[in-house]
Amino acid sequence: MLVLLVQFWVLQGVTGLTVQQAPKLLQVRQDSQVTLACQVMQDPAWEQLRVEWIKDVDILCQTHIINGSLSEDVCGPQGWLSWQPPGNLTLQLNHLSLNDSGLYVCGATVEIPDWEEAQGNGTQLLVETGLYFAPLVTGAVAVAVAAFALGAGIWGRRRCRNRDAGAELPLLRKNT
Repeated sequence: MLVLLVQFWVLQGVTGLTVQQAPKLLQVRQDSQVTLACQVMQDPAWEQLRVEWIKDVDILCQTHIINGSLSEDVCGPQGWLSWQPPGNLTLQLNHLSLNDSGLYVCGATVEIPDWEEAQGNGTQLLVETGLYFAPLVTGAVAVAVAAFALGAGIWGRRRCRNRDAGAELPLLRKNT
């Protein structure tokens, strides 16, 4: 009897619907485009699936997939959804602004045949101004430091050579 109770308890915690999301962190530049992806897996097969993207705590967009097709592919003023069977859902956001930074979570709900919900772990999107300016400055500083070190090395070597050359050659005097 105890074995049956344990098996029942384990089966209650097991879900046939899973949502996987990657990466956990994504840094992009302002006014660029980004594609967020999640993988929806369900066993057994479903007839009607509701999918959604949540930004922070608000539903950004929500649509149904019926017979393998999206009922709507628009997501907000500048986003697009795409679905590729067996379970690849993507959200493309264009012309990103600083306000687009946040935690984006992909969610799925099987509505038919049996109700079941799951969510991904989320992708933290960081939209930054001048993201590519910092590496450019860092690169320029690195080149300047390398050029200075090379110049100092050449100057020091020449100085040592001149000093050593002077010690080896006797001074020449004119006899008059």
